[in-house]
Amino acid sequence: MAIGQRQEESLRGGIADSSFRAGEPRLRRWVDRWRPAAPLLMLFAIGVGAVFGLTYLGGVGLDREAAQTSLLEMSSQVTDRARTLESIARDYAWWDSADENLAVRFSADWARDNLGPLAIPASYPQVTGILAVGGDNRVLYGFIGNREIQRGATPEFSGGFAALMDEARSRATDVPVPAHAVLGRGDLFYLAGAAAVTPYTRISGQSTAPRPVLVMLTALDAANLNAIAQASRVDGLKTAAEIGVGAIGQPLVDVAHYEPGYEPGHYGPPDAACS
Repeated sequence: MAIGQRQEESLRGGIADSSFRAGEPRLRRWVDRWRPAAPLLMLFAIGVGAVFGLTYLGGVGLDREAAQTSLLEMSSQVTDRARTLESIARDYAWWDSADENLAVRFSADWARDNLGPLAIPASYPQVTGILAVGGDNRVLYGFIGNREIQRGATPEFSGGFAALMDEARSRATDVPVPAHAVLGRGDLFYLAGAAAVTPYTRISGQSTAPRPVLVMLTALDAANLNAIAQASRVDGLKTAAEIGVGAIGQPLVDVAHYEPGYEPGHYGPPDAACS
């Protein structure tokens, strides 16, 4: 039994030793076979990494480009709407009848019939408010939404309302030159186009008193912001006191001074922004 046991152990040891020694050349042969292809495999790995990296960076670049395009389009949409309000204000301010009934004397009936909610908004539905402002910057006639503003009231706007009135008056010589602004009222912002009332027919002996100013308003409410958002290809457009971290936004305008990129006469709450 001892001899047989030694033979069995010897056979087992021999088999194990033979298996180990046969595997070693096989591994060496595999390494030797693929060694010439190693640079190609490394280049392939680098290429795959580069493709993924460029794809990621390209996606980031496209996102930034899309964001910049949306900002430019959003700015254009807001400016176009403000320009339209300027044009409407100028058309109604440069009118002999407006001068006679707002500047020479005030006619409440004329103001209601020609400037009321059933007049101009019927032709220009984007106009959600109109103010006829006297030389003392108090309301002669006006309405915002469905509410009429009491005569003699001081407009409750932030964002340089008085500066807008002064700018509209200073621009008007023989022809009214309008200005526009972004004004705040409560938690709502308004685009405003303003023009000083000027007679179409020039006569001598015109009064030197501060001229009345017509103001056309568009509320930046949910409906109008949604229209701007659709045209700008952005989602969730809103007005805010400041642009949040990570948000895409466009400052509406600065009241304290003229910002680069904005023409003189564009006023607004200091921190108002679309985002």
